[in-house]
Amino acid sequence: MIKKERGKSTQEYIQDTVLSISKDRLSDTSKSIGQVTEGLGLQHLSYFNRMFNKKVGKTQKRVTNK
Repeated sequence: MIKKERGKSTQEYIQDTVLSISKDRLSDTSKSIGQVTEGLGLQHLSYFNRMFNKKVGKTQKRVTNK
């Protein structure tokens, strides 16, 4: 159903939503990357790091250090 409406799989939609929220939180907070991912319910920081870099094209540190 999501693929029909959004043009992407459910997993891609969830990943994009999580990344969008994480980018906002990383740029507007003094929290660490670990605290942000934990707040999003993500248990594996290494997975988040790979997903973030692949989809956003830069590391989280570059987002936090505007």
